[in-house]
Amino acid sequence: MDRLLLSLPNKAFPLPIFSIPRFLLLSSLLFSSSFVFSSVSNSEALSTQHQCIEDHFYALLHLKQGFNFSARYSKTGLPSWNPKNRDCCSWEGITCNGATGHVTNLDLSKLRIYGRIDFVSLFRLQSLQKLNLASNEFDPSPIPSGFEQLTSLTHLNLASSNFYGQIPLEISRLTTLVSLDLSYNEYFNGLYIEYLKLENSSIGAFVQNLSSLRELHLSWANISVQGSEWGLALSSGLPLLRKLSLRECGLSGPIHPSLSKLHFLSELDLTGNNLSSMVPNFIGNFSSLTSLRLRSCSLHGEFPESIFRLPNLHTLGVKLEKLVYLDLSFNDFSGPLPSSFGNLSNLVGLHLSSSGFSGPLPFTLANLSNLIYLDLSSNGFSGPIPSSLFSLQSLRGLYLQVNQFSGELGEFQNTSSSVLEIINLYENKLEGPIPRSIFQLTMLTELRLYSNNFSGTIPSLYGNALHNCTDLDFSNNSLSGTIPSSLLSLPSLQMLYLQDNQFSGQLGQFHHPFSSLLMTINLDNNKLNGPIPKSIFELPMLVRLHLSSNNFSGEIPNSLWNGEVPSLICNCTYLQVLDLSHNRFSGSIPPCLGQISDTLIVLNLGGNAFHGPLLQTFKEECTLKTLDLNGNQLEGQVPSSLARCKKLEVLNFGNNQIHDTFPFWIENLSQLHILILGSNKFHGTIGQPQANSTFPLLQIFDLSNNSFTGKLSSNMFRSWKAMMETKSQSQFLSKTFADGYYYQDKVTIASKGLEMELVKILIAFTVVDLSNNQFHGDIPESVGSLKSLVVLNTSYNHFTGRIPASLGNIKALESLDLSHNSMFGEIPWELTKLNFLAVLDLSQNLLTGSIPQGQQFNTFMNKSFLGNSGLCGTPLSKKCEHVEAPASPPLAQLESKYDWRSMWIGFGVGYGVGMGILFWTLALWTNGMKEFTIFIDKVLVLIFPCEAFILMHQY
Repeated sequence: MDRLLLSLPNKAFPLPIFSIPRFLLLSSLLFSSSFVFSSVSNSEALSTQHQCIEDHFYALLHLKQGFNFSARYSKTGLPSWNPKNRDCCSWEGITCNGATGHVTNLDLSKLRIYGRIDFVSLFRLQSLQKLNLASNEFDPSPIPSGFEQLTSLTHLNLASSNFYGQIPLEISRLTTLVSLDLSYNEYFNGLYIEYLKLENSSIGAFVQNLSSLRELHLSWANISVQGSEWGLALSSGLPLLRKLSLRECGLSGPIHPSLSKLHFLSELDLTGNNLSSMVPNFIGNFSSLTSLRLRSCSLHGEFPESIFRLPNLHTLGVKLEKLVYLDLSFNDFSGPLPSSFGNLSNLVGLHLSSSGFSGPLPFTLANLSNLIYLDLSSNGFSGPIPSSLFSLQSLRGLYLQVNQFSGELGEFQNTSSSVLEIINLYENKLEGPIPRSIFQLTMLTELRLYSNNFSGTIPSLYGNALHNCTDLDFSNNSLSGTIPSSLLSLPSLQMLYLQDNQFSGQLGQFHHPFSSLLMTINLDNNKLNGPIPKSIFELPMLVRLHLSSNNFSGEIPNSLWNGEVPSLICNCTYLQVLDLSHNRFSGSIPPCLGQISDTLIVLNLGGNAFHGPLLQTFKEECTLKTLDLNGNQLEGQVPSSLARCKKLEVLNFGNNQIHDTFPFWIENLSQLHILILGSNKFHGTIGQPQANSTFPLLQIFDLSNNSFTGKLSSNMFRSWKAMMETKSQSQFLSKTFADGYYYQDKVTIASKGLEMELVKILIAFTVVDLSNNQFHGDIPESVGSLKSLVVLNTSYNHFTGRIPASLGNIKALESLDLSHNSMFGEIPWELTKLNFLAVLDLSQNLLTGSIPQGQQFNTFMNKSFLGNSGLCGTPLSKKCEHVEAPASPPLAQLESKYDWRSMWIGFGVGYGVGMGILFWTLALWTNGMKEFTIFIDKVLVLIFPCEAFILMHQY
C-alpha cells in the first residue's frame, strides 16, 4: 500500500497517517546523503586550492639553492622546503591565496640565512603582497632593479641584510606599498663602510608615487638633504604616513614646519642627524604622536615650555598628549627642565641623558604615573632628589647618575609593592645615610651609589630584600661600621663593590650556597682586619677578589693552600683577578697559584710580609698580564718558567730579597710595559740585548738599588721602540675584561726626588732608573733616541765619560739625575733645550767649565751642581775666570752663509799635518819617542790637571 502510494506522485491522494514517519525517515536519509556528498565535494575542492602553482614551486626551489644556514638549522636548512612536498603553500614562511594557490606572503626574517638571493626567481612570484627578508646575512650586494614587477606588493622589508649602494627608483613605482623598510643596511668593503643611498634621485622623486605609504623606514640610508627638501617632500607625498624612521641619514637643517601636515604621524625617529636648531614649537601639534626620538640631533637652546603645555579642553573631551616614548638625549639644551613635561601622563620612557639640562627637577615629574624608565643621567641637575620619584608605581629603571644632586635622600613609600629594578645615583654629591627604604626593595637587580658622600652604616637585610640584586656598588663613599653578613649572602649577587669606604671589623662568612653566584668582590681601601674568611675561597664562580689596603693579618691557613687535597683557592677555577696587596699577610706564597695561571690575569700580593721563595712553576697556558709581588720578603731566584707567560704587561718584583743575575729570558716577553726589579740582591751584568725587538713596549725599567755591574750596551736603548715614540697623554695602562670590568694597575716609582704611587699609569709616562748599582763606563749616546722618556736616573754608579749631548733630544724629560758618578767634561749646552725639565741633579761628579744659561737652567739651584770643583758660574758662587761658554751656539754661527763644517774639516787636516811635523821635530830634539812622550805628559799635566788626573786613574 505504501509502495503504491509513493509510486503515483501525480495522483493527489492524501498519505495515510501511518505512512508519515516513514516519509520523514526517507527524507532525512536523502538529506543526509546529499550533505555527505556535498562535504566530500567541498573537501576535495579545499585540498585542491592549497596546492601552490607549479611556477611558484620551482621559483622557490631555485631561491633556496643560493641559501646557506647557521647551526640553528639542519645542514639543509628550511627542511619543509622539500621538492618531495610539492605543496609549497605548506612550507615555512609561505602564505598562499586559498583560491588560486598563488604565493602572496614570503617571510624569511630573522633566520640568519647566509648566501645569495636569486632575485630572478624571486621576481617570478608576481602575486606577492608581503615580502620580508629582514635580519639575515646575505652576501653583500646592491638592491637590484626589477621590484616593479611585483605590482601587488604592499609590504617590503629588506632591513639589516647587507644591502648597499643606490636604492633603485623602481621601488617608487610600487603604488600599492603600505610599508617600506630598508633600514640598517651596511657593508664593510675592507676600507670603509658602504650604506644604501639616494644619490641619483631626490627624496621627493622617490616618494611621489607612494601616496598609500603608512610606514617608511630608511635609517642609515644616506639621503643628505636639507630640512626644507625632505620635510616638504614627505609632507606633500605621504599624507597618510604614520611611522617615519630616518635615523642617521645625513639630514641637516631645522625640521621644516611643513612636516606638521602629517596629521596621522604616530612615530617619528630622526636620531643622529645634524638638525642644528632649537626644538620647533609645532612638534606639539602632532596630536597622534606616541613616540618621538630626536637623540643626537644637535638641538640647542632652551626647551620650549609651551610644547607639552595642555590647553583647557575639558569641555571638548579631547586629550592631545598621547606620547608614550620621548628621547632627547645627547643634545645641547640649556636651562631647566620645563614643568610641562609632567603633563605627559601616558609617558612610559623618558630619556634625557647628556642633554644639557640643569637646575632642580620639576615636582610635576611625580605625575608620570605610567613611567617605566626615567633617564636624566649626565646633566647638570642639582638640588635634592624628590623622594616621590622612588614611589612611582610603574617605575623600573631610575637613572640619575653623573649630575650635581645634593643633600640627603628621603625615605619613600610603597616599597613592598615597588617594581624598581635599577637605581643609579652614582657620581653626585649626595650625603647622609642611605635610606632604609632602598634596603626593603624586593625587585631590585642593580643598585649603584658609588662616588657620593653617603655615610653611616648599612642595615641588616630581612625577608626578600635585595634578593634579586646582582650588582651592588657602594664604593667611594664614607660608609662605616661592619659589613652585614646578610649582605654577603644575597642569593643573586654577582658583583659586590665596597672599596674606598671606612668599613671596619672582621669580615663575616659568605654563606655558600646562598652567595654561590658571586664573581667579583672588591673591599680595597677600608679598615677591615682579622683573617680572610675561609668561605671566600669556597665561592665556585669567583673571578675577581680585591682585598688590598686593609689590615687583614695572619698567615693564610695551610688548610687553604697545602695538603694532598687541592687547596681551596685552586678550586676557584674561574679566578681572573686576585689582589691581596697592602695588608699584613705573612707566611709563604701558596705554590698552587702558579698552577692556576691559565685563568689568572692579575695576581697582586704586593705590600705584605710574605717570605720564602718566589712562585716557581707557571703553566704553559699562562694568561697572566700582571704579576706584582713588590714589597715582601721573598727570596731565591726568578723562575725560568715565567717565560711561559707571554702576555705579561706588568712584572714587579721590587723591594724583596731576590738573589739572582739578570734573567735574560725576560727579553722574550714582548708585551711587557713595566719591569721593576729594584731593591733586591741582583748582581752581574745585564749584557747585550739578544734581539733588535727586545722590550718593544717597555715604558718603566727599574733596576735600582741592586749590585749590577758592567757597561751599558748602546743597543739596549735602541731596541726600546715604545720609548722612541711620542704618545697621547690620555692613554692609561689598564685592563678591560670581556664583561666590561676594569682593572687599574698601580706601581710606586721614584720621580723628581720623591717616591710616588702611580694609581693610573699613563702610557706616555716612561722611566729608566738604574740608580744605586755598580755600572761603569760611558752612558751611551743612544739614550737620546728615547724621545718620550720622562725620568732618567743613573745616580750612585761609577759612570765616567762625558754627559751625552743627545739628552737634549729628549723633549719630554722632566727629571734627570746623573749625580754621584765620575763624569767629566763640560755640561752640554743641548740640555738647555729641555723645556719640561723640573729636576736636575748633576752633583758629585768631575764636571768642569761654565754652567750653561737660559730657559730651564735658570731655575735650578746650586745643589744641582755641588761637588764638581771644576764648575763655575750661576747659580754657583764660583765665578768663571774666562769668558763663559755660551748657553747655545752663537746666533751668527747658525745663520752664517759660510759652510763652517767644510772650514773646520780643512782646519783639522791642516792642523794635523802641522802638528805631525812639529811632533817629529820635537822627537828628534828630545832624542827619541820615549823621551818625547814623557815631555808631552808633563806639558799636559800643566795645562789640563783635572783630565790628566782622571786618565791616570783609569789606566
